[in-house]
Amino acid sequence: MILDLDKLIAAHPEHLWLELSPELRERTWEQLGNYANDAARWRAYVNAVCLNAFVDWLQHEEDLAEALLVSPGRNALPNIWDFVSGFAIELGETRLVLIASEIYDIEEISVPQEWVDIPGWAGDYYLGVQVQLEGDECWMRVWGVTTHAQVKQGNYDRIERTYTVQKEELTESINALWLSREICPPPKPVVAMLPTIDAAEVPGLLQQLGQLRSYSPRLELPFTKWAALLYSEDYRLQLYRRRLVPPLSQWFDMDQLPAVQAIRASGWQLYREVFGAVEVGALARRFRKTESEPAISWVKRIDGEIFPSKYGIALVMNLMRDQDGIIWILPQVRTLGAIERSVCLPEGLQLRVVDEAGATFDEVRAGRASNMIQLDDWFNDAPDSRLILEIVYQDTTVKESFVI
Repeated sequence: MILDLDKLIAAHPEHLWLELSPELRERTWEQLGNYANDAARWRAYVNAVCLNAFVDWLQHEEDLAEALLVSPGRNALPNIWDFVSGFAIELGETRLVLIASEIYDIEEISVPQEWVDIPGWAGDYYLGVQVQLEGDECWMRVWGVTTHAQVKQGNYDRIERTYTVQKEELTESINALWLSREICPPPKPVVAMLPTIDAAEVPGLLQQLGQLRSYSPRLELPFTKWAALLYSEDYRLQLYRRRLVPPLSQWFDMDQLPAVQAIRASGWQLYREVFGAVEVGALARRFRKTESEPAISWVKRIDGEIFPSKYGIALVMNLMRDQDGIIWILPQVRTLGAIERSVCLPEGLQLRVVDEAGATFDEVRAGRASNMIQLDDWFNDAPDSRLILEIVYQDTTVKESFVI
């Protein structure tokens, strides 16, 4: 729904209204960075537009000419917005947390628990921001201000993990915030320390949460464990990179260092690094149509605790690019270990290929004595299309998502 700006300003002159110019929106979109899915990308865009407009306004306010810091830093925001909405700005000793939303009905501010109960993330003040990105007039407004103590006293939603404060309990004018911080600032937030996460548990958690999905994995773990992962810059960055797999068109050239680093950060290794150069050479000779067609194989080890295999299993992505630039794909699942050919996959284990709409268009199942399963033939799809490979055994499914 497109809201009439002039009528809104007349009805709520106490709110802070900022125009979102075409130039600002275009610049923000171009600088957006990479995200795991469209939902995360749009969440990041809404937050980044709000951040850029608000910072521009702050920098032109003479009364607020003091040290301004985006926390934890602009470079870290993509690996936060991939999971959760919100950002923090520090003005001197005052920390503001802005919660941007496109909601039409601003009856309450809903703050993700991460911005309230993670040490170093909690704010002194919380600002509710409405963002309008439809139609000819694009704008944002700061419509409500509250404090950390008031947020903690709000309604906690255990399912969504948010704290909600009703509109009537908020201060509508941002000017009241500036007055409060000068005359009677609120006490600094007291946030309980998070339990230390077991380092031995982290690889399994990263693999579990790093599977590409169309939604954030923030609700898949108990909050304290999820918060401990997010609080660690190292773990958060690892998880973010695992969810950012470059398009398959970039998996061939080992000289493309950023792409190769991202692929490896997602847990993939070259075939020869896992099974040896002889194996990959034989594989290439077997599947290439002509010697001029480049082929490469990547391997990802699947957590041994997920499937019952003594030596573990691996997903193999065999890729070939023909003379027309079309990428052909032949996935495999096989066992790992020095004697992998004598070790069988769990009977009934399935490899499925799923399209963007969630429909399975090919699959294969392990028999009683299968040490490797693969599709009957290579397949391809249109550039920029997405596909998901699912490894399924009983009630357990591991998903890997790709862009062609």
